[in-house]
Amino acid sequence: MDDLIRAITKEIFLRKDFLKTKELSSVYFGGGTPSMLKGEHLEILWERITKLFILKKNAEITLEVNPDDIDSDTISNWKIFPFNRVSIGIQSFEDEILKYLNRIHNSERAVYGFNLLRDAGFDNINVDLIYGIPVQTENQWHNTLEKALRLNPEHLSAYCLTLEDKTALSAFIDKGKSPRISEESGAVHFEWLMFEMRKHGFTHYEISNFCKPGFESRHNLSYWTGEEYLGVGPGAHSHKKNIREWVIPHNVNYIKSLSDNILPLESETLTNENLLAEYILLCLRTSEGCSLSYLKKKFNKDLLKDKEKQIADCVEKKFVVISDNKIILTDRGKLVADKIALELL
Repeated sequence: MDDLIRAITKEIFLRKDFLKTKELSSVYFGGGTPSMLKGEHLEILWERITKLFILKKNAEITLEVNPDDIDSDTISNWKIFPFNRVSIGIQSFEDEILKYLNRIHNSERAVYGFNLLRDAGFDNINVDLIYGIPVQTENQWHNTLEKALRLNPEHLSAYCLTLEDKTALSAFIDKGKSPRISEESGAVHFEWLMFEMRKHGFTHYEISNFCKPGFESRHNLSYWTGEEYLGVGPGAHSHKKNIREWVIPHNVNYIKSLSDNILPLESETLTNENLLAEYILLCLRTSEGCSLSYLKKKFNKDLLKDKEKQIADCVEKKFVVISDNKIILTDRGKLVADKIALELL
């Protein structure tokens, strides 16, 4: 771990000029298990960040944590630093589902960890959940959502399970040891999610994200609205103007490269068509929708004219509405968001 921390601090130094400004509106410790870091590791990273960058007043500083890492000692370490938002990867409050997902914690541990954070004074907590799991019944999903809302988090992220190649779950399903993922079940779970979150006063500001008023994730919003960002560490992505960069996702090679003062980066230059597609795909997922005037100004794209038939069809099917010169998904449209985005590209 010491070697990895040294490599990350060196990468931060070598890439300190990537962003056009030294002022940071958000910092996110995520992408794995940052809650396993010792206090001394966090101190090294934080010292490097604050020496090279300036934090804006009221900057959002998030720590991603696993429930099994939360105890009084770890919280004492975290409180030394200015973390003002915590995201907990709970995934489910059903022990059977957690075992299926190969998670170490159980539901009791998840509740205990959340309450410890709340008692320690954290007043901006996100709960991460997963739905659409092959062995997950509707009742189990209802119960998980009910237990999450009972904790009264400020923010909730819920993602439909996706199957990635060469994973244990993929092999498990291919061997017939588990049912396959059902799009229909995922859609039913998502409809219940939208209903319950609205009933409890949450704003559905991005397809997978819900918050109480004023508790949007500012860090994630920067991704969805096309702002520039710097990501460091193995597998991290960065974006600036029409450049996308990513770090090789291999710890050993990452450490070796940086020990030789070589940035282990790959990159691509995005065309106007790439940027247009990204804008439509990402902004359509948000409650703000896709701005027709921005498309015209930024890309000289008259979407209403170029995709008149497709948009009219989406309006007729009540997948989208056009309001304030924006195309905005309805709840019905959110169920087929990716298909609608492809129609508009």
